[in-house]
Amino acid sequence: MSYRPTSLPLPAFRGRARQLIVATLALSISGAEAVAVEQAETITLVGIARDFADQHPDFGNLSGDHGGLITGIVDTQLADNANPQFTPDGRKVIHEAEDAQGRSIAPHLTDISLGDTPADIGPENRGGVQSESSFAGWFTDQLGLNLSAQVDITFQPIGDGVFVFDTGEDSLYSERGGFFPIDNMLYGNDRTGGGRHNTSFSFELHAGFTYRADMNQFIEVNGNSEVWVYIDGRLVIDLGGIRPSDSRGQYVDLNRLGLEDGSHHTFSLFIANRHRGTPNFRLETNVLLDGAQPMSVTATFD
Repeated sequence: MSYRPTSLPLPAFRGRARQLIVATLALSISGAEAVAVEQAETITLVGIARDFADQHPDFGNLSGDHGGLITGIVDTQLADNANPQFTPDGRKVIHEAEDAQGRSIAPHLTDISLGDTPADIGPENRGGVQSESSFAGWFTDQLGLNLSAQVDITFQPIGDGVFVFDTGEDSLYSERGGFFPIDNMLYGNDRTGGGRHNTSFSFELHAGFTYRADMNQFIEVNGNSEVWVYIDGRLVIDLGGIRPSDSRGQYVDLNRLGLEDGSHHTFSLFIANRHRGTPNFRLETNVLLDGAQPMSVTATFD
C-alpha cells in the first residue's frame, strides 16, 4: 500500500534547522492518506547511525557516577542545526516525575494543575559528557571522530492504531541480542567483549505527522539507551544517563502540548549508546509518523 505525501509547514524551526528538516523529511499525512497508513502493515523510517572512534571521550570509556536517569543534559529546544545542544545543568533524578495516571514523564513537563507529581531532583551530574565541544559530534559528522550510515527501523502494528518498534521483538535486533544497528559496519565491532558487537554509536531520525486530538495521541519510550524526543524542536522525552535495562521509560500525551487539531508537526528522535552493555529500546505510539525521505550521509563518511 502506498500514499502520496503532502506539504509540511515548519513554523517552529528557524534558520538552518528549518532548512535541514525540510530537506530530509518526507511530508506529513492527513485525511484519506492517514486512513491508508492506519491500514498499513508496517511503517519504516530511515535514520542515521554514527559510529565513534575509540578516542572519543564521551563513548565507551565512562567512569564515575553516571548511572541512573539524568535530566537536563540537553536543552529543551533544538539548536538551529536541528541537533540537541548540551547544557552543563544535568541533574540526577532520585524519583521520577509522574502524571496523574502514574506514568513517568519528562521532569520539565510537570504540570501540577493536571495532577502531576514533580520529580525529586538530586545533585548536578553531567552524565559523563566532557564538554559542549565533545557533545557537538554526537549527531554531526566529524572527520576522524565518527563515521555514519543510513539505518532503517520498522514499526509493527499491535492493534487500535498503535505501532511499536521493540528491539526485543524485531527479528533483526532480537537475533543480535539488542539494539546494535551497525554491527560489522563503519569502524567495526568492539575490540573488547570478543568483538561481538559495535556498541559506541548514536542514532537519529526525523519524521512528520498530523496531530489529531480525537486519537489521544501518545509516545512512550522504554529501554536503557539515552533517548531524547522532540516535537517541533521542543523536548518531550528526556532520558539521559546510563540506566539499567529495566529502567522506567517516559510517556508524553500530545494533547498536553497545546497543538492545533489537524496541524502538521515534526518528530525528532535522538539515541546514544555510550556503554559496553546490551542496549535495548522500545518506542510505542499511535502517532502516524511519516519519514519516507532518507537523511543524507556526507560522502566523506560513506
